[in-house]
Amino acid sequence: MASSATFPATINGSIYPSVPNTQFPETVFPEFNPAKKVVGVALSGGGPRAMSCAMGQMRGLLDSILYNYIGAISCVSGGSWFGTPFSYAAASFSDATLLGTQTPPSQLTVQELQNLNYGNICLPLTTMTDSAITAVLTYQYEWNDVPYNKLWGRMLNAFFLDPLLIGDDQTFFTLNNITLKQLLQQNVNLTPSNFYLLRNNRPFYIAGGTQNYPLGVNGVMRHMEYSAMYAGTPQQCGVINPDGSHYGYGYVDNILFDTLKPQPTGATTANAYLNINPYNGKQEPFLLCDQMGSSSSAPGSDLDYFNQPGWFPQFNYWSPAYTGKESAEFYSFTDGGNLENTGIIPLLRRQYQLIIACVNSELPLVNINQTDSDYVNGIDAQITRLFGRMPVPGPFPTPNTQVFNDNGKFDALNQALHTAKVNGLPLVYQDTYTIFENNYFGVPAYPGNGQVEVVWIYNDMNKEWYNQLPASVQALLKSTAPDDYLLNFPNLCTVGQNYLQTLGVWVLQALYYTPQQINLLANMHYYNIMGDTSAQIFENALKSVGG
Repeated sequence: MASSATFPATINGSIYPSVPNTQFPETVFPEFNPAKKVVGVALSGGGPRAMSCAMGQMRGLLDSILYNYIGAISCVSGGSWFGTPFSYAAASFSDATLLGTQTPPSQLTVQELQNLNYGNICLPLTTMTDSAITAVLTYQYEWNDVPYNKLWGRMLNAFFLDPLLIGDDQTFFTLNNITLKQLLQQNVNLTPSNFYLLRNNRPFYIAGGTQNYPLGVNGVMRHMEYSAMYAGTPQQCGVINPDGSHYGYGYVDNILFDTLKPQPTGATTANAYLNINPYNGKQEPFLLCDQMGSSSSAPGSDLDYFNQPGWFPQFNYWSPAYTGKESAEFYSFTDGGNLENTGIIPLLRRQYQLIIACVNSELPLVNINQTDSDYVNGIDAQITRLFGRMPVPGPFPTPNTQVFNDNGKFDALNQALHTAKVNGLPLVYQDTYTIFENNYFGVPAYPGNGQVEVVWIYNDMNKEWYNQLPASVQALLKSTAPDDYLLNFPNLCTVGQNYLQTLGVWVLQALYYTPQQINLLANMHYYNIMGDTSAQIFENALKSVGG
């Protein structure tokens, strides 16, 4: 790939201000236009559990009637660990390699569950022990001169992207050959080898993040989108810092994100300096791992609350609507799930007619009367917030992020999921919703105050699937082995699921998962898409939007 010595002093690209109207530039391509590809898929956060669930869900979607109608996938946190490599992995890795192949649950064997092939998207989870993570972080900092604010992303790069040949730290990324051609015309010193492109036959990719400013107890969280083509948000947040800079108001090409000293070169184009590594003076493009790292940097928001930024992603940011009028500001960008963990917001902004919302939660459904800082009426509060049902406040404040009008819709969803669990059915539910006016994200109403169809998939035990498992595999799900714990399946922990022995002492591991845990989650969630009960729901939903 390219060396930084080949980069020009400044970089050129396009900007997409949301004034007077929001532009979604990918929609010029029919395969990414919600009017033609009516389905959007949201893959929620949840660390290694969410990544494993997403692998099975996408495996199922590829085999379903839905895939040819999908225009975008919107991922958050652990969902973006899946979404980035799925979207950009080198073409030499087939889908069967990346996602694995589905074995009918009745034919699963204990031996098969213990294996993941090389090139599988989730294989790195089986190597992410605390000691391995520490070694990678140390190497990146001590030997590669990676600044603190980019260490998290570079660590993910080493585990998830390097093995799939998309981890070069001097390579930009863009959507396709058409957007590449435009960027090469704007930057004559660059060549195709300077860019990764979205894989053929992939939906438009969006990763959700959160911008935090000011820091401290009075902090404000704002939604951020990192996509296959551009980064930013159409929200118009106004002046947000003492320097008088604005946040939001549109998008910039990925090549222009995290740059300095922007200047307009036309009505919709700009020029800026690449960010410089303070340790070695090397120019640093905005990387695939930067967007994936920001989307999944959950502890960053907590550090920001205590006014201790720096260990998680920070980027230079400038608003496209004020290019050349305001300097770049250095902001903290953290986990999308700190503000909105389902990934549904970008799809609502683009007005997809049918949204498949995969809520890969750590929290099983519980007593419908339970409400605390995690639950409202026994369901994960990441869903309830979307209906204005706020949980009991926790230690870190979260704004009211209602985006759907309620009118009994939340109670219907909640009751349906609980009933499905009691009856041993997959937790899949379909309904229509209208947009809550003046919502936190600035999502507009659908035309004519129209409705959006949503199919929810909630991560809890699918008894239809479980009942087909051989007795030997069912026995696995009772395992309390500290290094392969499965008793809490499928609601495995986001952090701290397993222990490993070190010098005779069992040590809790932050992100390490076993092949059995990954394979079982993926197998069940394939069934959540392709099982008889679920498949009928998806078929009905697609018909309802004219698919």
